[in-house]
Amino acid sequence: MRAETELRAFRVALVAAQLVTLASCWPLWSATRQTPLLPTIEALAGVSFGPLLVLSALAVLHGSRAAWALHLGTLALAMLGDAHRLQPAPISIAMLLAACTGPRAALDRALVQASLGALWLAAGAGKLLARGGFETDVAPAFGATLGAPLLWLVPWAELALGVLVLAGPTRRLA
Repeated sequence: MRAETELRAFRVALVAAQLVTLASCWPLWSATRQTPLLPTIEALAGVSFGPLLVLSALAVLHGSRAAWALHLGTLALAMLGDAHRLQPAPISIAMLLAACTGPRAALDRALVQASLGALWLAAGAGKLLARGGFETDVAPAFGATLGAPLLWLVPWAELALGVLVLAGPTRRLA
């Protein structure tokens, strides 16, 4: 019974994290925003997925695998409607939700580690490959003294964390 309670608590925390993530970048999930849309499927470009993602995330609280699949499918459709929505955080949270949904849910440590490792690798690689946004938007907020070292430290630290979590011998350390 204790394991079931822990899974439920973890699921609630993940759904809350997903809702906060969606809220923190709400305009991204809207079809009417100032930046241009980059649709993979043109028919999905006009859909505001924010409310649908909130409802599907809340459905996951039920704990069924079908609710999780609905949320993951809604997230995938949103990303097909605009490539800017291909963000590591909502994907990672959705994958973590898979570890605590369904009739035989068991918090799968390997899934959690793989998800977090992939998130950190994607975040670090994204910062290294698209230096412009991090250079102009994030680093200046820390001033000249801290901003310049952060341009290199943050992406390499994220890559290192991803490798540590994914590499067999260092999983316990991470």
